[in-house]
Parts: sequence; structure tokens; C-alpha cells
Amino acid sequence: MKSVRAYVLAGAALVLSSATASASPALVVSDLNLRDGPGVQYRSVGVIPGGSTVNVLDCQRGWCAVSAFGRNGFVNDDYLDFGGPMRGYRAPPPPPPPVVYEQPMYGPPVYGPPPPPYYRHYQRRYGW
Repeated sequence: MKSVRAYVLAGAALVLSSATASASPALVVSDLNLRDGPGVQYRSVGVIPGGSTVNVLDCQRGWCAVSAFGRNGFVNDDYLDFGGPMRGYRAPPPPPPPVVYEQPMYGPPVYGPPPPPYYRHYQRRYGW
């Protein structure tokens, strides 16, 4: 009976050590809530300060299971930097071209008196 228990404990230790060995480090970009489950509906069990490094165990649907400061929980993967190129980043679309409104001309052009300097120049030249 004791040998079966020893084998079970050894197997559990092997499984746990392989999970820890497969964990990948990630940098926390800004202060981040550590949650009980993968979603905002789960309660926050702590805050991981920005600039900290966490061990990421698994990521699914935008949430990662992490181990940090001796605690396990879930964090949003948008706040983790895995050290590669930015995932899912797309530049915003260019702004639309400006709309130019042209006023239509109705009727004949309107002629009015020329600006005052023209009169002075005309009077001096032709003695008007």
C-alpha cells in the first residue's frame, strides 16, 4: 500500500514539475488584477504591479493562467508582453478625404464698383 502511495506522489510531482517547466515568462505591462477565473466576473485576489515578470501556464480566449508571487490565478493577456512582435496590432485606417463643397453660380456674374485704389489709379492716369 505504501509503494502505491509513493508512486502516486511521484507521478503527481512529475506532472507538477513538467507544468512548471513548460511555463513561459511574460512581462506585465501595467498594474493587473489577478483573478480567480478567466473573466471579469470572477473576483480579484490581488494586483500584480506593472513591470513584474509572471510565469504563464496556459492562455485561452484572451485570458492566461499565471503564477506570480506564489499565487496562481488568471489575467487578461492584453496586459502581458511575451517579448515578440505585437500580436493583433493593426494601424488605424486613414482618415476620409475632406469633403469639398462648391457653390453653384446662379445667374450672370455680379459686377460692382472696383476697389477704391483702382479709382485713384484710374483718375491719376486718365484725369477723370
